[in-house]
Amino acid sequence: MFKKLLAFTLCLILIFAVCGCKENEIVISDDTESIVEQETFYNELTGLPIEESKKDAKPVAVMVNNISLAQGVQTGLNSVDVIYETIVEGGITRMVTVTKDASKLPQLGTVRSARYVFLDLALGHNATYVHGGFDPVYFKAHRDELGVKTMDINGPQAKYGFREKNGLASEHTLYTTGAKLEEGRKAMGIDTTYTPQKWLTFADTAAPITPATPCTKLNVFFSGTQKTGFTYDAATGKYIKSSNGKERTDYKTGEKLAVKNVFVLFTSVSAYADKYHMNIGLEGGNGYYISNGGAEDIKWSKGGAKDPLKITKADGSELTVNAGNTYICITGKNDMAKTTISAE
Repeated sequence: MFKKLLAFTLCLILIFAVCGCKENEIVISDDTESIVEQETFYNELTGLPIEESKKDAKPVAVMVNNISLAQGVQTGLNSVDVIYETIVEGGITRMVTVTKDASKLPQLGTVRSARYVFLDLALGHNATYVHGGFDPVYFKAHRDELGVKTMDINGPQAKYGFREKNGLASEHTLYTTGAKLEEGRKAMGIDTTYTPQKWLTFADTAAPITPATPCTKLNVFFSGTQKTGFTYDAATGKYIKSSNGKERTDYKTGEKLAVKNVFVLFTSVSAYADKYHMNIGLEGGNGYYISNGGAEDIKWSKGGAKDPLKITKADGSELTVNAGNTYICITGKNDMAKTTISAE
């Protein structure tokens, strides 16, 4: 009788144990450990893993000052995912940074005014475009035509930026942070999530690629007063950025600006009717991809204002790039011969 009662009790315990598991839950155990398979999520801008809570984060795109006297007070650039540099006016360039997870951004800047071409580059990533002032003619008309809401932290959204004395004139002292940008987007009713779209095809980090043409030095010509350089650091597998021959370091940390991938995109560059602001074509053309000490020819195109860049191998086939941060130089095709690739 006792044995029957014991068997019955054990059956009940087993039934309750099975019913107590969550529906569809599978646990594999060997009495010493449980094996739980977890999905990995990736940042579509870098190809690197990202927290699940950030997988649908909408990027932010912030204008950054790049006039020569202000390059020494640039900060936060190693924390962004993508940097675009192109000519604006008077031979100077400006940059727009694109970051998937705005919350990770430390102090970033200095922030400068908006230009037409940078809005289209930001929209290609479905990013919130952040600037400090704007070109009232070409940019404003373009933004209004598109019906896009941007963040002007030198205007209506000034409280989402701040001025910090750095020894330069006031126009070179505007900064922001990821926390301020997130606060501003929510206050303005701008979505902070979206459905990520493919940008580049990234190689597995365990199997990086090296383009065939050796490239340890790259010098990109923008104008007589602005040349941007990249020198390969084999120890880190990244390119150290320089401007007019001087390595660029972070104003706050002293860290060198280093990137995994560099693109040079050649295009049409001309002045608008005002003979001052520059019209940078995004219709497409030829260029270079540089990474891991090597370079190769590419083709690129963009399409409409909100379309992402499409970059392929020179023959039109799919281009695979290394996972990591990216720097994109967009410069005039008429000066293509002045942009040089070398191995030293």
